[in-house]
Amino acid sequence: MEARLVSPEWILQNYRPGSFDPPWSWVDEEMDLEKRGELTIPFGNRYQDTAPVVLCNYGRVWDGHHRILAARRAGVEIQAEFIEAQECI
Repeated sequence: MEARLVSPEWILQNYRPGSFDPPWSWVDEEMDLEKRGELTIPFGNRYQDTAPVVLCNYGRVWDGHHRILAARRAGVEIQAEFIEAQECI
């Protein structure tokens, strides 16, 4: 499937993190990653060419939580791939 550039803010508004079941939120996700020191990834325009984040059509982020939050902090768009629910297993 082809990836396209999207705003991290758009992802945060339209998809939920898949790390844990609701009520886990993006605020929870960011606080957890920050606490573990996992949001210190160097980020810049070059990062847009790395593996895309994977978004399931039922509103869940399947892969790329760190990249989404790091891209938002860096103020850059990120590559996203959209997949069907049966692929999110």
